[in-house]
Amino acid sequence: MKPSQPEQKHGGSKLPAGWVECCLGDILRVIRGVTYKKENAAAQEKDGFVPILRATNINDGLTFADLVYVPPTCVSQDQMLQAGDVVIAASSGSKSVVGKAALFKGEWRGSFGAFCYGLRPAPEMDAGYIADFLRTAQYRNYVSTVAAGVNINNLRREHIERFTFPLAPRPEQSRIVSEIEKHFSRLDAGVAALKRVGANLRRYKASVLKAACEGRLTAAWRAAHPEVEPASELLKRILRDRRRRWEESELTKLRAKGKPPKDDRWKERYQEPVVPTDNGSPPLPPLPGKWTWATLDQIACLTGGITKGQKRDRGTQLESVPYLRVANVQRGFLDLAEMKEIEATPEEIEELRLQPGDVLFTEGGDRDKLGRGWVWQGELPCCIHQNHIFRARMLDASFQARLVSWWGNSFGALWFQKTGKQTTNLASINLTVLRSFPVPLPPVAEQALIVDAVEDALSILEAGETAVNLSLRRASKLRQSILRDAFEGKLVE
Repeated sequence: MKPSQPEQKHGGSKLPAGWVECCLGDILRVIRGVTYKKENAAAQEKDGFVPILRATNINDGLTFADLVYVPPTCVSQDQMLQAGDVVIAASSGSKSVVGKAALFKGEWRGSFGAFCYGLRPAPEMDAGYIADFLRTAQYRNYVSTVAAGVNINNLRREHIERFTFPLAPRPEQSRIVSEIEKHFSRLDAGVAALKRVGANLRRYKASVLKAACEGRLTAAWRAAHPEVEPASELLKRILRDRRRRWEESELTKLRAKGKPPKDDRWKERYQEPVVPTDNGSPPLPPLPGKWTWATLDQIACLTGGITKGQKRDRGTQLESVPYLRVANVQRGFLDLAEMKEIEATPEEIEELRLQPGDVLFTEGGDRDKLGRGWVWQGELPCCIHQNHIFRARMLDASFQARLVSWWGNSFGALWFQKTGKQTTNLASINLTVLRSFPVPLPPVAEQALIVDAVEDALSILEAGETAVNLSLRRASKLRQSILRDAFEGKLVE
């Protein structure tokens, strides 16, 4: 192979005796991926067709699911993967994907697509040594620099060939690979255990929320307070207040138009809220004696948000204001790290301005996003929400909004999946679905106790989750530390 001109130097550190610095192009051959016409490819296995790996199949190793199959005439013999080849993602809209690499161990017959490269090491090389080096932070940082594009990040052949590489003697390569595998296997076991702990914490959190919203956390308090007012009385007051607000609003509109009512027939236009039913899926759990079921329509005022890109009349007064997107509204918390602004009229801002206690629900997209949300607590002085987020504002100020959101994030996750609309690539709910969402209604005095009990439990769980996440980050740093020592000659004698 013809030596390449180095693209950069190896980390500035001194190499051990017997090591040399070379270019990747000196020790391997870069093979282009398979190109094919989309109409000739198949999504399912087809007799005689060759399976093709894509960038999505490159993770910590290679996965062999969700492949595409192409006619054998599209694939040269040189493009068929051989044991010891390294498959690398060459193009992607995501910087975290481009440059990902994994070793092919030879247990499968197939090739790789045009957005990938195959790296075929020289016979004198230990392929695992190259594959491990392509997991280092040094390599990943290099890829982020050279592959940056406007919409698509591209790693070109010369970028790979000119990358400088610390070349150890052949016997030492194998010993380094063996030692890395030994350390990584222990790390992988620890990481797997941490992930199991994290999954258990999430399951326990879901069970706490479910128990809270079904009254099991405050059973002893109810037994000691049999005289408490039943929630059915609270619901009656809310419904009376709901109708009163509608009537006041309608009267204001009629008088503004110069059409004051002559009798009470206009009150017949009042639309009664949706009532809860127990014939849906999943079934509603039983509630304690003095609790009752209500719909979100009965206890809250529901509103959609502002639509992006809507046409405006020339001269319309507009103001720039922060707004919540689906990405900002997560299940059980708000992520406000990246806030964007939108132009809206003063009237729209006034109507859609979020108030502390507003419960937010996402319209959907992916099925796991249906109805997820949390409570706005006044994090910004002025903020509105886009049309893919619904706002529920409690009609009674004494009602604990967090109970509604906890219920929506636990029981509601399955309920919205069952009742939402599903198209080919999109799942969604609308205001009609949201209005019929059943909500357990505890007595007023019990609501505050439930919130306190849940927050005490969640504070302990969140401390555990923080410890798990910190340990996972440390494991990731330790993995890079092992790789750095390996390719500086410090991991083995």
